Amino acid sequence: MSFLVLTRHTPEERVQQLCRRLDGDHEDFLNIKIDNGANNKHLTMIATSVCNSKSLERLHLEFCSDFAKRITSEQVDVLGSMIVGSTTLKTLTCHIFFHKIKMKVNALWARLSECHATDINICLLYTSPSPRD
Repeated sequence: MSFLVLTRHTPEERVQQLCRRLDGDHEDFLNIKIDNGANNKHLTMIATSVCNSKSLERLHLEFCSDFAKRITSEQVDVLGSMIVGSTTLKTLTCHIFFHKIKMKVNALWARLSECHATDINICLLYTSPSPRD
């Protein structure tokens, strides 16, 4: 099992190490927490390795509210290709924290639901907006 918190401060070496473990078929469970500062290059590297992995069976994605609110169409495509492209994935769990659903979050939801996994759990977790919002 590997755990990665993907933010703008995630070192490239950490992402590369995770990708090498996935490419070498050493991981059957991957837990990724994606924050607002997620680097598109890192997302693409991980998505490619997930699609190519022959051993990954369980994937847990957690999208923080700032990422869910600001997700780009490109990021939706990358994450969607990662999920739909994996042939070994059996269990997919996604937690999306949000204040207000945007069209892009709905698009991500639609892509995630295309997954070939037999056990899919996608949960939108509503958090009340703070007084600052």
